[in-house]
Amino acid sequence: QSQDIQALERCVLEFFIALLDHDIGDNEYHNALYSGLAVLGIHVGHGWRSALSYTPRLSAIVTVARMLVLYKAKQDRDQEVERRQKVEGETEQ
Repeated sequence: QSQDIQALERCVLEFFIALLDHDIGDNEYHNALYSGLAVLGIHVGHGWRSALSYTPRLSAIVTVARMLVLYKAKQDRDQEVERRQKVEGETEQ
C-alpha cells in the first residue's frame, strides 16, 4: 500500500480509538459513539427497537471495537519493538 493510504488508515484508527476513549464526564450526550448507538436503536414509526433487534447490532459494534483496540495495541507494540531494536540494539524474544 502507498504511504498515503497507510497514513490515512492510521488516522482513521486513531479517530475510532478516540471515540472509544472519550471521557463523557457528567453528560453522555457529548459522545459521538453514544449518540450513534442511540440512533441505531430507533425503529422508524415504532419508537425504539426491541432488545432482540438491537442487541445483535450492539454486539457487532462492541466486537469490532474490541478488534480495533487489539489491532492498535499490536501496532503500538510493533512500533516499540522496532524503536528499541534501533536505539538499544535489543532483539525480540
